[in-house]
Amino acid sequence: MKIVLDEWFSLPRLGMDVFTKIVREAGLEYEKGKGFRATAKTDLVMVTSVLQSVLGEEAEVEVRCFICGEPVGCSTCVYDTVCDRRRISPRCICEKCKNGKDAFAVYSIRFAELLGD
Repeated sequence: MKIVLDEWFSLPRLGMDVFTKIVREAGLEYEKGKGFRATAKTDLVMVTSVLQSVLGEEAEVEVRCFICGEPVGCSTCVYDTVCDRRRISPRCICEKCKNGKDAFAVYSIRFAELLGD
């Protein structure tokens, strides 16, 4: 199962105790009609651990580029072997944006925009 930060996804009926654990304790958002969503505030370690034990399959976290919104490409990243995406900041950037002109300035502007919200 793949969990993409800040994107809605569905899960099978889990039971009230599991639902309470991942929503109230781990901070996974739930909205009827949309499903579940992990955000920067979600305890992804707890969510992935609970889902793996309940569903019997690995729960993988995927990050989208902080600048352009495209998948970061975690599997091809030079840090893939040492990165724990369950604990990573959702502020990663893809190779294209990282190598783009004025990457640090663009990243800083994007970060400042979020602070203004």
